[in-house]
Amino acid sequence: MTTTDTTLEQKTTSSRASIASWLGVLFVLVLLLMMVGGYVRLTQSGLSLPGWPFVEGRVLPPMSDAGWHEMHELYQKDMHELESRRQQGIVGLGASGHRPETLADFQRIFLIEWSHRFLAALVGMVGLACMVVMFRNRDVRELAGKPLVGIVGLIVVQSIIGGLLVLSHTSTHWLFIHLGIATGILGFIMWTLMLLVRGRREPLPKAELAPRRTIRFWVRAALIVTFIQIVLGAFVAGSRHNGFSTSWPEMAGEIIPTLWMSSKGVIWNLLDNPTLHQWTHRWFAWIVVIAIAAMASTARRAPIGMRGRLAIRFAFAVTCAQIILGVMNVLRGAELVIAMSHLAVALVLFTSLCLAAFDLRYEPTGEREALGDAGRIPA
Repeated sequence: MTTTDTTLEQKTTSSRASIASWLGVLFVLVLLLMMVGGYVRLTQSGLSLPGWPFVEGRVLPPMSDAGWHEMHELYQKDMHELESRRQQGIVGLGASGHRPETLADFQRIFLIEWSHRFLAALVGMVGLACMVVMFRNRDVRELAGKPLVGIVGLIVVQSIIGGLLVLSHTSTHWLFIHLGIATGILGFIMWTLMLLVRGRREPLPKAELAPRRTIRFWVRAALIVTFIQIVLGAFVAGSRHNGFSTSWPEMAGEIIPTLWMSSKGVIWNLLDNPTLHQWTHRWFAWIVVIAIAAMASTARRAPIGMRGRLAIRFAFAVTCAQIILGVMNVLRGAELVIAMSHLAVALVLFTSLCLAAFDLRYEPTGEREALGDAGRIPA
């Protein structure tokens, strides 16, 4: 190898390490943003900033008492319009928010929602920074260019959905899309980060992938149903007040209550019916449990690298914890700490399944090979 080749290889490795570091930051920011978004919904603070992306041309919160009073008046005007739309049936139960009784209370919910939007802007800037570094190196661009462009594209789409969410008064029609895209972004970041750490795009040979066919099926199944369950959770959060039903396993004294309101239309039942949403979320959870239990059982006999095996075992343990949190969340009426923990554990479960899916496609079985691949970014 010539000196020039060595220099180019060092430059490529440095660029990969740089983007991998930035993607690690982006992963943490997106995870934090989703948690703050959950906090916004649980505290019903999403309607505290009327307008989008700016409020009367403002970027920062008011800096004076007069500014806060002016912002409070705009908020009250927006709430009056929302109430009128609710009475006309234009928006459903999901379009609800905390009604502050004092200016200090309004300032609190305003700053919660403002923090959510600020973090979203920060996520966009970090995503663009990753793309700038990527375009400076052809090898890195060929390795992870497409998924990284996809991540930034989804972030742009997410910002538009966020704006529609605000302009539609946090309607449940958009909330499940908002959380679904955010979860997808989190998974794509994990996948791209692992590609950069691995340093090669080619999957394992077919001879090594063939014995993994069954376990790969169950990991993909677990990943898909977990994603669906997270989206169903967004329906629940969007279509009801906190603590809609606090009995388990029955709802309103019945295992299968009245799930379809015949007096309402199909669209309302699908997008705004809190009973249907919560019942579906509760019982679909058992499909997730079955898929993950089958995955963990199959993994005991499957040829898997050490990291992938640990990711699968971790996902199974997290699922057990999530069952307890889910039941507690119902019985305690979606208390803030429990509900936030429920969301956090769901996201941890999803990303651990993404890691397992990646390793089953790319990582060799042998422990020494899995840990000593010379093509990876040096520690």
